[in-house]
Amino acid sequence: MKVFRKKRTYVVTAILLCVITVIAVFAYFAYPMVRYSAYNTEEREKIPENFYLEIPYTYNQNNHFCIPCESNGNKFNLIVDTKATCLMKDTDIKKNGGIYFGKLPIESRNSYGEKYNPQLYYSPNFKMYTFPTAPLFKSTHKDNYIYHISDEGVLGVNMLEVCAWKFSVDDTKVKLFGNDDSLRLSEESKDFIKIENGLNKNAIKMRLGNPGIDADFTLNLGQSGEILVDNNVASELKKQYLYKTILTLKYDNGQDTMHIFEDVPLEWKGIKIEHCLVGNKPNFFYKQNFIGAKLMHRFNSILSFVFENEDYDDRDLYIQPSKDFNTFKCEPIIAFGMNIGIKDNCMKVVNLEEGGIAARNGIKLGDEILQIDSCTFEGKDIKNKFMQYAANKKEIKIQLKDRSVVLK
Repeated sequence: MKVFRKKRTYVVTAILLCVITVIAVFAYFAYPMVRYSAYNTEEREKIPENFYLEIPYTYNQNNHFCIPCESNGNKFNLIVDTKATCLMKDTDIKKNGGIYFGKLPIESRNSYGEKYNPQLYYSPNFKMYTFPTAPLFKSTHKDNYIYHISDEGVLGVNMLEVCAWKFSVDDTKVKLFGNDDSLRLSEESKDFIKIENGLNKNAIKMRLGNPGIDADFTLNLGQSGEILVDNNVASELKKQYLYKTILTLKYDNGQDTMHIFEDVPLEWKGIKIEHCLVGNKPNFFYKQNFIGAKLMHRFNSILSFVFENEDYDDRDLYIQPSKDFNTFKCEPIIAFGMNIGIKDNCMKVVNLEEGGIAARNGIKLGDEILQIDSCTFEGKDIKNKFMQYAANKKEIKIQLKDRSVVLK
């Protein structure tokens, strides 16, 4: 009898431990995720019937689509990103009246594989243009690469999902309307090409080069270029095209490498683009092919997230060549084998072509530049200002700390 009682005690204890473990796991992992998902669902359900809003948008120096927003009396622009959730620098979250919501138990990774545990905030006074809403923002800090490329913040998928977005590059406006407004979607998408589930991972089919290389792509408006390909596609392109190797100065003063293929033809849904700029980052964490924001400057587009039920989502993409489609030109990212930017409050070489004009004249990545033809460049858009300045020049004079160099 004593043996039986002893065994029963062990069984009961074991069951209790299992129950406690399940509760602990749920409390740590499941509950925060359920709470996060429930909050996002509530934000979607707040969209009123017959919702419609027209917003002017802009492009930033990195080609991203930017939406005007306001919070706590501060006005700012947020980058549209179809492969990230809403995020903002921790310093800006505090400035914009952010209220702590919680911490996700699962580590996130940025494009270079850096891990971080995101803390979530919302702002009760947030407005997207004139529309009051309160999306959850992940907080990023200075040790994270994303902090240094997100400008004033990112408007990510958890916000994009609340409605349909029609970007008209013909007049730089975006129309927002309800996901369940099928009549309006039908009207707005007239003469557009529908790419079913085109907002999903690897859901877009494209052919690059001549002869063609067929590959699957993911729309990523957070990627600033036209096309970014993985190492497998890049190795095939290298058999057909010459390419440049561009060194980039990172925020921690390390360097990154990108291979650039110029004037690559591509075909998408029967639409041909003769001159496309294709990039490859060998050290990129995501092993995918991406359509970036710059390519979407050529198209009017609709991002449509329709939630039929809990198990199935339609995430369709619609495209239409813009009125300037046939005259659109993709601008180069370097001039005279380099480009400049502001780093440590100084004008520095932040992009350098290996074996290019600047490198052959002894200029190195990270070199501080005092003047270019007796000019200095200031502000966020310094890269584009330099490219526009150098576009029609046959030579430029670079004044470094210890010497001057003429590039021609």
